[in-house]
Amino acid sequence: MTKSIVQFDLAERKLDLILRLFVDPADEDYITARWCFQNGNFNHFYWCCAQASEKYFKAILLFRDQSVSKLKHDLNQLFALVTNDANAKRLFERAIKLPKSIAESEDSPWNGKPISEFINQIDIYGSPDNRYGYHGEWILAALVHILDDVCIRCRLLMSSQSAFGKCIFDNQIAQCWHDERPAVRKAWMLGPSLKLERLHERRYKVGESPELRWAFRNMNYAFFEERELGEHGFGGSALRGSPLGNHLVRLDECLAKDRFTQEDHLSRWRGDTALLKAWVSKMIKLNSDQKTALKI
Repeated sequence: MTKSIVQFDLAERKLDLILRLFVDPADEDYITARWCFQNGNFNHFYWCCAQASEKYFKAILLFRDQSVSKLKHDLNQLFALVTNDANAKRLFERAIKLPKSIAESEDSPWNGKPISEFINQIDIYGSPDNRYGYHGEWILAALVHILDDVCIRCRLLMSSQSAFGKCIFDNQIAQCWHDERPAVRKAWMLGPSLKLERLHERRYKVGESPELRWAFRNMNYAFFEERELGEHGFGGSALRGSPLGNHLVRLDECLAKDRFTQEDHLSRWRGDTALLKAWVSKMIKLNSDQKTALKI
């Protein structure tokens, strides 16, 4: 017999709100980030990374009964608050260790780095300032695996802590039918009705499909122990500089250093750059730091 929502006590209602407002959308952002990575949508990969991390971090704080009402979108600040706890610090202080079977795992500059460096990177490249490509993109094959690592650490932390005097998973089990319960409970699971748990168990809701599970499952060494036929990733890196930085600063510098650049062409180019800067300043919203960096 399942427990109806109208039978929840105050603590159970708080748990339900945190799961629905923060963990559910964080799971969606996480899977969307993986899909974007697998399909070359790298700008949205970073955006969804940041969105997922922010919501997971805020959920962790709320489960501790800490207010997030005045916290904004600073991932470094949120991560510092999350790890200001003995259990969280112990869980997150473990350095990044990439799976050995992925491309360039041994040579990756991310091996051995602290998780905080990845958080800082997605805080920059996944920030609202980068919605229009202000910072550009820097992609390495390892990034999706570090995202997996961050997400599973967040879920392991949530599943191991008591919230409002209750075990989150046990509380969620009481609210579901017997056939909805996972065959084997994984340590990261928070409740049978949540998206990652359902996709792991091949239980789909309206609009969901095996393709969505594949986006979650493909080359995911953190959440899945076994590999499946057809899993694939890519090696190497992709770098796209800031379009604004290129047009307003870097191309001028490159032309000036090129000994084959004719003086009249350089003069005309710089004149056009000055006009372009004036146009950008008038037509595109930039903050003071951006204007300084772009020499506007």
